Amino acid sequence: MSSHRIRRTIASILGGLGIAIFLLGVVAMVLIGFVSSSEHVESTVTSALSQSDIRSVIADELIKKLEEADGGGQEADGGGQADERLILQAPRDVVVQAVADKLNEESLQKFAGSVAAKVYAIYVDDAVSTPIDVMPLANAAMDTIKIADPSVSADEILTIEPLSIEKKSDDINIGDLRDTAKTFVWLFLILGLALQGAAWLLGIATPWQKIRRLGIRLFSGSVALGVVVLIARNQIPQSSDDNRDAVKAVTQFITSPIMTRVVLLTVLGVVLIAAGMIGHRKAKID
Repeated sequence: MSSHRIRRTIASILGGLGIAIFLLGVVAMVLIGFVSSSEHVESTVTSALSQSDIRSVIADELIKKLEEADGGGQEADGGGQADERLILQAPRDVVVQAVADKLNEESLQKFAGSVAAKVYAIYVDDAVSTPIDVMPLANAAMDTIKIADPSVSADEILTIEPLSIEKKSDDINIGDLRDTAKTFVWLFLILGLALQGAAWLLGIATPWQKIRRLGIRLFSGSVALGVVVLIARNQIPQSSDDNRDAVKAVTQFITSPIMTRVVLLTVLGVVLIAAGMIGHRKAKID
């Protein structure tokens, strides 16, 4: 086997491996970006609530919590407060949709994001543990339920205890795991680019041919990754017997930014292929 063929084979292997590692790094960066800090968590929750499917799931869970909460709007015969439960007479899907529409308000989305950020800061960043009041969200839901279901008394008041988040000494240190994951993401990206550089140096083709081959590798890798993501998007909800709608909504939310980057990298691959072919043709003519 000639030395040229050996170099070309090694360059192809390194280039393909580099693209695969780089694309895995891109996916990992997207995933960890959702929870890399309390600010990112707040942004993630706020963005999630802008998705109608996720709002519907959260609205349904919120109504369940309210149905389980202690009532305080009606008095018992002895003068005390009765232990009532929220009972809906209107069709549940109508009430859920009404609450979901209410959650589309920017103020409530920001409030939910701030609650998620506080929980994250306590559990991951070792912030001081303090009770987190979620009643503003519950009150907004109750007001909407009273409008959607006239059978619910206007005086009905239900309470949800403040969230008590406390990190125990024997809990896994999520902060260290997050920092380690972020380091590995950058190592993946750098390693992928380094392997591409090695493939470029080992290649024996013209610069324009190398650009075309880089485009082919990037295009092929991005298409393969896109297929895997689409399959996962369809199969993951199917594998869940409980809360399938919730799993589907979350899966769509998580994979959407990944698919956006896949499309961009695929287009970049096509551009590199076209540039390499045009440049090589012009170089031959000159």
